[in-house]
Amino acid sequence: AAGPTGKNEEKIQVLTDKIDVLLQQIEELGSEGKVEEAQGMMKLVEQLKEERELLRSTTSTIESFAAQEKQMEVCEVCGAFLIVGDAQSRVDDHLMGKQHMGYAKIKATVEELKVCCSIFSWIYKTMYLYM
Repeated sequence: AAGPTGKNEEKIQVLTDKIDVLLQQIEELGSEGKVEEAQGMMKLVEQLKEERELLRSTTSTIESFAAQEKQMEVCEVCGAFLIVGDAQSRVDDHLMGKQHMGYAKIKATVEELKVCCSIFSWIYKTMYLYM
């Protein structure tokens, strides 16, 4: 599979295969009475298991973020993230909030200034033509 989760799943599978091979070798060493070598390899197995768990937690974090991201949208006025299909009361609370209202005022003021500038520009050009 493509993407970071696919790569992590491949790495997890490789680590699992390595762990299985090492566990078989440890079992053989133990049956041959080579306890110290088996203990050394067991430390390596523990490190590989920790690495595998880290990859698994990273994969689940990425997947949960991606799932959450799909359910969000950006407010066109203030840029806040809104949950798609959220309760109307929460949407109303957002629309009446300080951040949203502030950005709405800024956008309205910018539009007014654009209109004023175009009017003044027209007046200036008109006066300049008749001078």
